[in-house]
Amino acid sequence: SNIPLNICLLQIRNNQTNNLFYKINSIFTLLSFFGLRLIYAPYILYNFHKKCYIDNNHIASIISSFATIPFIFINYYWFFKIIDKYKKIKVLKELKDI
Repeated sequence: SNIPLNICLLQIRNNQTNNLFYKINSIFTLLSFFGLRLIYAPYILYNFHKKCYIDNNHIASIISSFATIPFIFINYYWFFKIIDKYKKIKVLKELKDI
């Protein structure tokens, strides 16, 4: 999700938000960020905890929680910030018109 996100950021900084490539890339950015960072990352963490529980490796489970749970919350925060940014430049409204 980093590559389309960075491409969108460059296009915003260069005022290139009124073209079809930006709109398509914006959709892909939202979908990939949502799928990979908000759905898949917590799923991987859950499976890791489940494996640690089965293997009675509670220390690894605790360490991974302290290391990864803050990043999951940060990803949710970033996702809503991305949506706010798209609302400000009216990308989401324009995507409905396509």
